[in-house]
Amino acid sequence: MKHSADYPLASRPIMGFADEYPAGMVDPPHSHPRSQLTYCSSGVMMVVAAEAVFMLPPRRAIWIPAHLVHEVQCRGPVSAYTLYIDPALDPNPQAARVIEVSDLVRALVFEVGAFSPRL
Repeated sequence: MKHSADYPLASRPIMGFADEYPAGMVDPPHSHPRSQLTYCSSGVMMVVAAEAVFMLPPRRAIWIPAHLVHEVQCRGPVSAYTLYIDPALDPNPQAARVIEVSDLVRALVFEVGAFSPRL
């Protein structure tokens, strides 16, 4: 499993990567200094935050504002792309939410997820 701390997130306004999560994976409560957009391409992810529990099925994404404490759980295997975004670009920094992902947004997530972490 990859961790945001392993990437030079401050080097770009948006940084991302693809990852595979095994069945039974639990990422305990944590937060990030950047806003996070995670897109599930396969599998189902559960994200637990203070205000709600979110189910993230394939072809959906979750927006997690910077500094929001959350936990991630995967009952089965999950393929996901995660983007870390400068929180200054977040129009609603208080609320986590699941969003439907259009074909264009999905293509952009895949493209950013393929960027090299180094400049």
